[in-house]
Amino acid sequence: MRLFVGIGIPGEIGERLSALTGGVPGARWMPPETYHLTLCFIGESGRAQAEELNEMLAKIAMPAFDIALAGVNYFGTTSRPRVLWAGVDPSLPLHQLARKANRAVRLVDLPREDRSFTPHVTLARLQDTSMVEAMNFIQQKGLFRAPPFTVDHFTLFESRQGNGAAAYIPLVDYPLSIAA
Repeated sequence: MRLFVGIGIPGEIGERLSALTGGVPGARWMPPETYHLTLCFIGESGRAQAEELNEMLAKIAMPAFDIALAGVNYFGTTSRPRVLWAGVDPSLPLHQLARKANRAVRLVDLPREDRSFTPHVTLARLQDTSMVEAMNFIQQKGLFRAPPFTVDHFTLFESRQGNGAAAYIPLVDYPLSIAA
């Protein structure tokens, strides 16, 4: 199973994100039902490791918090942009949750990405899109802002590759509460 830990995006925020899409040659836009914010990408895992990870993630305790999506940007190089994404206003609790999720993955001895945490929601994957086209999108949509929403749980997802976009199946939700 291919796993990651993330936060689902509420439907009304997903609608706002979906309104940003279109007009970029070579962009493969993500379906709104796949919008999420990855806390920790894990990759391939066996069932026993996934069960152990579930136990570790269930021990994470921290209060619910609000976040807001704002701005757009890209990942890639200046000669080859690869992904368009919506950003997140700075949030200490979000970074704390990501650190706790990464610690759980590390304790279970699962592989994880070593990239620094850049909270974002992927809007499109790019193929043969020029930097000029990507920058036009960023300039046109750069003032994007969605209202804040409450993160009251996070989720262990399975990513299943198909003929089109990957399907992200929520396996377990972990509530956040007042207990810290």
